[in-house]
Amino acid sequence: MNIQYEIKTKKAFEDAVLAVKDSVQLFNFKILWEFDINEKLSENNISFKTPFKIIEVCNSKRTKDVLEQNILVGYILPCKVVIYEKDNQVYIGMLNPTALVHLIESEDLTQIAEDVENDLRKAVDLAAI
Repeated sequence: MNIQYEIKTKKAFEDAVLAVKDSVQLFNFKILWEFDINEKLSENNISFKTPFKIIEVCNSKRTKDVLEQNILVGYILPCKVVIYEKDNQVYIGMLNPTALVHLIESEDLTQIAEDVENDLRKAVDLAAI
């Protein structure tokens, strides 16, 4: 089982970030937070040259449903979409919700995790185009 889904895009880094923000909303995810690794590390005088952002997203209805079924899901929420650059190539990826739910060992959450994963993969694919 792969823990992540990741694809390359021909977009520039910042264009990919904007595309992710737009695409996740088309699949009913709200953007909760954008974490710029470079900016945060520079606040502590640490240089990290690789462009790297994490966008945390949430589908409120599904979040409520999974937390009502198993409160331990709170440890793996919210979903994260990562955009980074490596060797002059931009990547967009995410952790697979099915892999994370598997860690909680809760069979009843599998379908919701699959639905979330499918929607997030579509959003990632759309952002990469």
